[in-house]
Amino acid sequence: MTSTRGRLPDGQPMRSTHSSRSWKPTTGLKTRSTTASAAPCTSPTARGARSGPRTTSSAPRGGSAGPRPPTSRRWTTTTRSRGGSGTSRRRASGPTRRTRTCTRSCTTGRTPTCTCSWSRRSCASCSTGTSAPAGSSTGRTRSSSRRGAPLLLLRRPRSARCARASWWWCRDHHLILWPFRTALDHTETLDDLVSGRLSVEDAVRNKDPRLGWNAVDASGKVRPSKEDVEALGPEFKAAWDRDFRDRPNRPLAVIVQLSMYVGPQEGVEPGQYMTMGNFTAYPYSRGHLHITGPEVDDPLDFNVGFFSDEGDVDVKKQMWAYKKSRELMRRTSMYRGELASAHPPFPPHSEAACVAFDEERDTADVQDIKYSPEDDKILEQFVRENVNTTWHSIGTAKMAPRDDFGVVDKDLNVYGVKGLKLADLSIAPENVGANTNNTALVIGEKAADIILRELGLA
Repeated sequence: MTSTRGRLPDGQPMRSTHSSRSWKPTTGLKTRSTTASAAPCTSPTARGARSGPRTTSSAPRGGSAGPRPPTSRRWTTTTRSRGGSGTSRRRASGPTRRTRTCTRSCTTGRTPTCTCSWSRRSCASCSTGTSAPAGSSTGRTRSSSRRGAPLLLLRRPRSARCARASWWWCRDHHLILWPFRTALDHTETLDDLVSGRLSVEDAVRNKDPRLGWNAVDASGKVRPSKEDVEALGPEFKAAWDRDFRDRPNRPLAVIVQLSMYVGPQEGVEPGQYMTMGNFTAYPYSRGHLHITGPEVDDPLDFNVGFFSDEGDVDVKKQMWAYKKSRELMRRTSMYRGELASAHPPFPPHSEAACVAFDEERDTADVQDIKYSPEDDKILEQFVRENVNTTWHSIGTAKMAPRDDFGVVDKDLNVYGVKGLKLADLSIAPENVGANTNNTALVIGEKAADIILRELGLA
């Protein structure tokens, strides 16, 4: 099927890979096709992805590492004059995307871009695990001048102070996974499935009940005791007293028990495992997520910022969570030791050294492991080297007053841009002490109410 909605610079039509049942444009939608350079392509045909008002996603999080994806999108703005005074206001025009890889040789080295334009209003919502990148339409600060394009994305810094503050936007829960050996039967964990010892086809054929499991056997929000707080040092105690002590519904960490070994299966002894997944609920560390140039597939300037807080409070949270989750497992009848390859390499003479055994042991008199200063150094290094994302990225375009570095107002409108709303986890000003799914659902439901009211459909 040949698309009539866009043509390449050499006059050849863009060819869609979609069937005739694909999306049909609605009133007020315009599409334009451009390229990254004026140099024309030389091949007679090129394949392009369809254009349409689809839910947008940000550019890939991984920066320039690895191959670029077949498509990528970026929201742009246009400047339109208003009245005869020569004043102008920025208006969102829609997502720009790089079309699928060209099947011919292009002298530009880039495939064409296609921008879907809305004449009225639009709402951006990023996909799972992605927080929208902060961008700029001006070159008035050092932070934004390198981007070199009149291409807004979500933020327009008005001062160097504002640009520097964007470092603090990206937030995420810090996650570390700790696997333990168990005496469970092979039907009591998901290890057979995730390791490939049991095929999905066989599981479906035999109506294996494990296909209906969500892998989370238990989870809990945990807080340290007074003795634990004192032992973690003055910096930790100051943070605890300020932000946690008098707020009993505010957990320090969330511990999730997963009924399988979570990680690469290569080299792991076949067995039945339980993995304790610990993520800190309210980390202080902040990262950033910025655009770096005018093209839709320019790599992102992305820094997760893990463990970048002053006083190393976030590291101490994870160290405490490791010790606590380990003690929880040691007091269960299924516990048979740790999977040493995924735990800190404590020396053999240490009380904290990993163990492995086959017989059942009495759990009534289990005493807490005492960690020496040397053990704590080993644990801290291991935590720093093995921290992961929880895929709870949040807060790069927070809802707040503009003077407080806010990006959207109470009705989800992007400051300084007409016709553009944001409705995803990017707008949350702080993280939450839980998985972020429910928060995302609430944002979507509230966004629907706001949009319906503005359209007069409420």
